[in-house]
Amino acid sequence: MNRYKFDDGIDEKGKQKHIHLLDGKPLKGNTTVLKELAKTLTYWASGLAMAEFGWVKELRPWDKPKPTKEMVEANKLERLAKAGEALEMVKTLTVEEYLSKLDKGYKAHAVKLDKSADEGTDMHALLENYCKLMISDQDGVPMLMNGYEHPSVKIFAEWAVKNLSKFIASEGCGYNEELWIGGILDILAEDKEGRLLILDFKSAKEVYPSHFFQCGACDLEISHSGVLDKEGNLIYDLKGRKIDYYAVLPFGSSEPGPQLCFDVDAMKEGFKATLTINKIINPVK
Repeated sequence: MNRYKFDDGIDEKGKQKHIHLLDGKPLKGNTTVLKELAKTLTYWASGLAMAEFGWVKELRPWDKPKPTKEMVEANKLERLAKAGEALEMVKTLTVEEYLSKLDKGYKAHAVKLDKSADEGTDMHALLENYCKLMISDQDGVPMLMNGYEHPSVKIFAEWAVKNLSKFIASEGCGYNEELWIGGILDILAEDKEGRLLILDFKSAKEVYPSHFFQCGACDLEISHSGVLDKEGNLIYDLKGRKIDYYAVLPFGSSEPGPQLCFDVDAMKEGFKATLTINKIINPVK
């Protein structure tokens, strides 16, 4: 019997589980560990809340693309107009209606994240399905093909054809017994220079350090256990080969394309440091 298993069944409350098990005991998941890192979303979340009360983002001279003088003036007039409309609206509300408005503003970021998560899941699936199709039908060799007309998939496929020799595994599991962690990588691939890379798809508009930390976690896992399926069967044995670099594709960007990181040791150490923080905040009972 295999020591590792990924349990993605349904729990007693009807929710899908996401538990990595080793010898029947739960491992810490990569995503859970990395939640200790705050992302630069504070102003974004507060902006969504304030939009319920007429707030419009101010154009600033350092914004990209750099706004013209006319754009700044138009933005100022729009901000005053929207604030004025909202102020008059608030004056007409009862206390109950005003409280409801406050509650709506408070939850605005969560509603947006849920919507973005659904959209991100769809896009993530398209990218992974392309890779899986290449693995199953083309021996992993990337190629351009009809049926993947979505711009992000097309851009990624063009990049893959140019840079990769083959996709090795998609949604491969792994664990590191010493660190007591388990996770799932999006893609393991080999480039045209014979180097191994871990590739991760993200719905973000830009790449955060935590994205590369997650690649580092997957590296620590598959370098220990090999790439496994959900039942713990070996899909790919690295046989001592090291991962040479990581690639993250932020498909929420207006010009999505993989961003590379060759300092894999630093990213692995970054994840280990976050794991230490997680263990301090959430000690094993």
